[in-house]
Amino acid sequence: MMLGYTYYKTGDYENAINQFNKIIQINNDLAQNAYYYLADSYLKNNQKSAALSAFRKASKMNFDESIAEDAFLNYSKLSYEIGNPFEKVSNVLFNFLKKYPKNNSYKNVYNLLIDSYVKQKDYDLALLILKENKSFSNKELIQKINRYYVSNKGCKIVKINKNDLREIQLESGQWVQTVMNKIEHKEWSDYDINEKYYLNAIEKEINNIIGVKDNQLMLFE
Repeated sequence: MMLGYTYYKTGDYENAINQFNKIIQINNDLAQNAYYYLADSYLKNNQKSAALSAFRKASKMNFDESIAEDAFLNYSKLSYEIGNPFEKVSNVLFNFLKKYPKNNSYKNVYNLLIDSYVKQKDYDLALLILKENKSFSNKELIQKINRYYVSNKGCKIVKINKNDLREIQLESGQWVQTVMNKIEHKEWSDYDINEKYYLNAIEKEINNIIGVKDNQLMLFE
């Protein structure tokens, strides 16, 4: 292990990989360490698929919980980046968040999970998670999902106001759109509206009507 670690620290990743591969056959704490540094050596050597597999192995060993957690984090991020032949990417990300809710990278992995649902066109789950924990979602991600929300059945589109997240019903062709969340009503003063502008616009419209002939106004009776 020490020889492999020496190669690793000096940036000789090819020799580090060879050394670490000699240790991983035994199921013990040394093997977990070897898997972790083997994975990182693969990663630094731009062998991402091999790194994914090794991080997965290290994350499933329970001899050192801190190594398991960091390996799981790297396994999750690599899964998002290059895909995962072992399991669904969204499941990997979700399971990480479930197992390590206090991890410092929780917010980052959370947003990767939302984006993975978008890539899978699973907008329902993406919006469900956003509804449950909006505080961790960046505005760009919220807009990306909610502006073009389409259910798996393709029968509804919902647009959400980017400022206060109120949902707006839309119509698109033959589909009548539906609203997912309850609209939260607020006081008029809480909305960022230029009241003077609208009052002036209303006054202008009234002035445009004044002087219109009687027979034209009858159209609106």
